Amino acid sequence: MKKLLGIIAAVLTGGAAHAGSVTFVEIAEPVIAAPVVAQPWSGLYAGGHVAFSSADGLTELIPSLGVDISNIRFDMTGTGYGGFVGYNIQRGAFVFGGEAAITLGGLTFDDPDFALTFGNIIDLKARAGFTVGNALIYGVVGGAFATMSYQGFDFPSKGLAYGAGVEMSLGEHLFVGGEYLLRGLTGTNPSFPAGSSVSANINSAQLRVGWRF
Repeated sequence: MKKLLGIIAAVLTGGAAHAGSVTFVEIAEPVIAAPVVAQPWSGLYAGGHVAFSSADGLTELIPSLGVDISNIRFDMTGTGYGGFVGYNIQRGAFVFGGEAAITLGGLTFDDPDFALTFGNIIDLKARAGFTVGNALIYGVVGGAFATMSYQGFDFPSKGLAYGAGVEMSLGEHLFVGGEYLLRGLTGTNPSFPAGSSVSANINSAQLRVGWRF
C-alpha cells in the first residue's frame, strides 16, 4: 500500500513539475524592406548646355536692293552654348512641364558670294515623360525662334521644334542629361519683295547639367 502511494506521489510530483515549467520561444519579427522612393522631379530647375548643331536649308530671294543670289542651298555645322530654365510637375511616375532655353551662336556659313549666320536660338518647349529609377525620359515639342543674317540682312525666323531627352539625378538637386532637338525655321525680311525667304533645318545634340531648386 505504501509502495502504491509512493508511486502515485511520484507521478503527481513529476506532472506538477512539468505543468509548472514554461518554455519561452523567441519569434523573430519579419524583415520589411524599405520602400523605393521615387526621385522627386517637381519644381523649378535651371542649368546650362553645350549644343553640337548642324543646319541645312535654302534661300528663296527675289532680287532686291542689288542682291541677286537666290535659290542657294547651304549646309553648316557648329558648336554653341546656352542655358535653360523650366518647371516640372510630377504625378506618380509621370512628369510634365515647360522649359525656355537659349543657345548662343555656333552656326556660320562663310562663302565669298554667300554669307549666312544664325544669331541666338530661343526654344520654348512643353515637356512630358516618365521616371525610371533616378532617370527621367521625356519628349518635347514647341516653338523655335532665331535671327538668320544673310548678306547683311536680318531674317527674323520661327518654326516648330521637337525632340527627346533623358536626365539622370546625381543627388537631391544636381542632374545631368542629353537632349536632341530638330527645328524647322523660316524667316522673311520686309526689305525684300513678298515671297522672299530663308529656310533652315537645325538639328542639335545637347549635353546638359542642371540644378533643381
